[in-house]
Amino acid sequence: MNDSVTKSKFDNKYGIRHSLVDGLNRATDVMLGGKLAVVCGFGDVGKGAVESLRGQGARVVVTEIDPICALQAAMEGLQVVQLEDVVEQADIFITTTGGTDIIMAEQMARMKHNAIVANVGHFDTEIDMAGLGRVPGIVKTEVKPQVHEWLFPDGHAILVLSEGRLMNLGNATGHPSFVMSNSFTNQTMAQIELFTKPGEYETKVYTLPKHLDEKVARLHLDALGVRLTTLTKKQAEYLGVDIEGPTRPSTTATDPTLSRPGPHRTRAASRNRLPGEAFAAPSQRRGDVPALFHPPVLHRLFGDHGPAAVAPDHRRHDQAEHTGAHQDPADDVDVDAAKARVDREGEDRADRDQEHAGSDTHEGLLDWGTPLTYPTWPYVEPGRIANHVLFGGNPATIPASR
Repeated sequence: MNDSVTKSKFDNKYGIRHSLVDGLNRATDVMLGGKLAVVCGFGDVGKGAVESLRGQGARVVVTEIDPICALQAAMEGLQVVQLEDVVEQADIFITTTGGTDIIMAEQMARMKHNAIVANVGHFDTEIDMAGLGRVPGIVKTEVKPQVHEWLFPDGHAILVLSEGRLMNLGNATGHPSFVMSNSFTNQTMAQIELFTKPGEYETKVYTLPKHLDEKVARLHLDALGVRLTTLTKKQAEYLGVDIEGPTRPSTTATDPTLSRPGPHRTRAASRNRLPGEAFAAPSQRRGDVPALFHPPVLHRLFGDHGPAAVAPDHRRHDQAEHTGAHQDPADDVDVDAAKARVDREGEDRADRDQEHAGSDTHEGLLDWGTPLTYPTWPYVEPGRIANHVLFGGNPATIPASR
């Protein structure tokens, strides 16, 4: 259930956005504005935690192991640091990772006086409570239920909330009922689906079907006064989806911000393939011709403005357009014929290839329609591929950053 959009993108993010500050206020009643807060992790829970603390005027920095999440944090204007960079300066530490050993006893011993340490990510494995209890001479005092002062031998202390467990439950009342309704409706829908269609599911773990995920969201719209726009028939055909939904294919990743399928794919393939799959993995290719360079794909991308080398193939593809006989471009490629065509053009390219001898060019990119053989393909700089394919440039002379 945690992988369904209406759980992970709502309960995890917006629930934490509400309950984190609620827990901090009930536990400490400390002024958050101006405080330096460290959020460990920038996943869905971390994003909600950051919004919560920022909304109170805290200065927030983030630690992250995932380069994508780290880049997201940076693009949100957050400083991404290592915990060691700020462990002695920060006022508040929040773990959100769902991992283990995020804040260790040795690091807590170096924190400033009355620093607050709390977890909203998972069980009590994120904060090293066992190690903290083993520090020689440390004294634990209960300030009030679920709020403990840990006094170190040097005289400075830290406050640990809910003994390292989920503080939004221990120090507050968890997430509000409306956002939890999303999660509970997910579970109910899943149980109904399994009960009414027992023969359609094997004994294994499934993600909630996309149409049920969207149904959960639809059921909650009226309560917020949302008026949903309905696709026209033309819009639905353009996107390759049904008017009634799902508005994204079932293969789309759970992040609703990801791109939906575009019009550059055939209608037959649009329901089952993601846009990025034009860049086929080695196991998905026909022979040694990357799917991006299949002549029908090039023609659908660039029309009659593409290279003459694809003309013999796109004529047949044009006929399919007029007759409605759409098919996957990858199924319309004769690899042997493509290789033969390239061989016939070899003499014409010899002079150009010689000119670039010794450069960092890749032979397969010197001409439109030329197959790029594996294993060269995975190591070519994407920027050069894009420049060459889109603008007909020579990858030897076009910088990857252009």
